[in-house]
This record gives sequence, C-alpha cells and structure tokens, in this order.
Amino acid sequence: MLGPVGEFGTGLIRHKDLDFDSLSDTQKLSTTITDLRVKHKSGKFSQVSFKSYDSGRTAFQAFRGNILCDEEPPVDVWNEIITRTITLGDDGLIIMNFTPMKGEGELLTKFLEGAAIKTGEISSSKHLTNITWDDAPHLSEKDKAELIKEYPKYMVDARTKGLPMLGSGAIYPIAEEQVFIDPLPFSIPDHWKRFAAVDFGWSDPTVVLWFAKDPDSGITYQYNEHYLSEASVGTHAEIIKAQNSLVGFQIPIVCDPSGGGRSIADGTQTRQLYSSQYGIIMVSADNAIESGIARVFQTMLDGKFKVYNTCVNTRKEFRSYARSKNGFSGADHAMDCWRYGMASGQSIARSKTQIEQEKERIEKENQIDFDMMNNNSSDSWMSR
Repeated sequence: MLGPVGEFGTGLIRHKDLDFDSLSDTQKLSTTITDLRVKHKSGKFSQVSFKSYDSGRTAFQAFRGNILCDEEPPVDVWNEIITRTITLGDDGLIIMNFTPMKGEGELLTKFLEGAAIKTGEISSSKHLTNITWDDAPHLSEKDKAELIKEYPKYMVDARTKGLPMLGSGAIYPIAEEQVFIDPLPFSIPDHWKRFAAVDFGWSDPTVVLWFAKDPDSGITYQYNEHYLSEASVGTHAEIIKAQNSLVGFQIPIVCDPSGGGRSIADGTQTRQLYSSQYGIIMVSADNAIESGIARVFQTMLDGKFKVYNTCVNTRKEFRSYARSKNGFSGADHAMDCWRYGMASGQSIARSKTQIEQEKERIEKENQIDFDMMNNNSSDSWMSR
C-alpha cells in the first residue's frame, strides 16, 4: 500500500495523500506500520489500522470502521468483524479477497447461503465477485500451462477458477461441474427407472434423495432432494408420498440399514413407522462405506452420475466431505444416500412403463383364470 521502505508514497496510496506525521520511522525495515492517516476526497483524513488474525478475536474489539480482509479470516474473527461494522449501519462495509484454498469451510458456507459460486448478489447485504486467472492480465497462456502442470489435481479449480479447493483429503476429488448440472430441459421419461434413498435423522436432518436412470445412456441423475431436521415421520412421509403422486407410482426406496433406530417407548424402528402408518416400504441398503464410496466415485469418473444443481444441500455436502484424522469431516447425510443408492437402489429401481406393463400382465392373467373358471363351471353343468 505504501511502497518500499524509504519510498513511502510510491505504492497504492499516493505521496500527496499520506499524513507522514502519523507514520512510524519510515526508514527502518524492522518497524511495523500499524496505523496511518490518508487524505479523503472530502479533504479530511481517514484512519487506517492494520491488524493480524494471529492476534485473535479480541484484537478487533472496540474497533469501529470499514474492513478489508486479506485472505480468509478465522470464523471467530469474522463474527467480531461483523459486529464492529453493524454499528455503522448502511455505511458499514466488509471486503474479503481470498482464494478458497481451505475448501468450503464454515465461513464460506455461511457467506454463500447455498448460492452457487458465481458473480452476483447473494442477498440484500452480500455480493460475490468470482475472479479466475483469466482475469489476471499478467499471466500469459504459457505461464498458465506451466503452472497447471505443477498443481495437484485437487487444487486446480481453486487456483484457476476461484472455486473451493477439494483438498488432498476430499472424498470425491473431481471438479464440481463434472457432477452438478442444470436440470435436463425435458421431463424425465416414463421408461427411465427411478429409485430413492433415505438417511434417517432428527437433530441431524432426515434426507431423501430421488434418482432416475436413463437406460439408453446409463447415466443416473439425482433430480430432487428433501433435507429437513427435527420433523416428524409424518412430515417426511407426506413429502415422499407427494413425489410418488407426481410420477404415478410408488418409487422404490433404500435406506440406512439401522432403520433409523428404535423408539424408547416400544422399540419400533423408524422404518417400521413409515410402513405401518403410511404404507411406505423401504429396503435396507448395503452400508459398506469404502466400497460404496469407491462405487460412487467410479460412476462419477465414468460420467454416469449427474446431480441437478437445484439440490443445494447435496452440493454443500459434496464440497465439504473429506477425510480427517478421526475418519471423515463435513456433513455426510446426502453422501450416505449416494452410497445407499449406488450400492442397492439401482437393483430395485422401477419405471412407470414397467409398472404399467406388469399391471396389464396381471390383469390379463386374472382374466384368463376367470374365463377358465367360467368354462369349467359350464362344462360341469352340461355334464350333469
């Protein structure tokens, strides 16, 4: 901002706008500049202070002003910063600029509010500007080609497109746009096979994902999601039944083999409540974790698994789902449904066309049985 030591006023802030009396010894390299004053266009001076995240949240207490964050701040510092600027009302402004090398962690998740990472308004008080390396004029195509060869695969999108880094421990180290797509421009055909997967929860959400497989291309599409915490079995059941009504048949469902646990009162499994009270039958899924993850990932790599980007909660989990020292980090409810679906859902998937054909076959068989019974009755009468 100031320029090299001994040449202050040659950087971003011009010499004529600097109040040199507010600076420390401007010739010493070891001197840390913590405060300075800059002339405002009004003719008055603005105070500029530098603070380090290493100083912790308390270093930002009692500060009142606009804030520019260079690199991603810790969440506790961010929360303190918001508090400081709220006192300024509509004049309060926070600017953050960083490459999301930490992935989509707590801060970025809170900021995005489920929005996609692209330039535009997120809410009435938030705006995102997505900058890629194509916006950096000092990088030549040769430079880019050399750099991209050096970056690990999981780091490429963060460095080149400003997208959250998947991380070396990412469960699915694949570019988001290879999996998440805009909804297909047509309704899912009747001959595509459908299935759903459920992960039970309470304080953690109960999650239901719906899938449809194109028999011609072999691609499985996740086209819808239900993601809700602290709601009754009846609430979730109504959502499931509504989806069944939309397609005209009961979509087969696989679920967490635990059955959602048992109630303290009578030991009834959650899955049994869906069946006995709402007529929703669920089949236990294969819950092998590593083989399930491998199956999902291979299907992604083969281009055979796509997710509508309207499934915003699924996308959030995809971005943060990673390995850690203690096993896994990030929410994994939709990710568990992916495993259930790919391991067990496809084997029970049915299409509306199949259902109708089976119904016609049964009706014909029943009609034949009825005709045979009538014929036998007539022969018996005639013989008498």
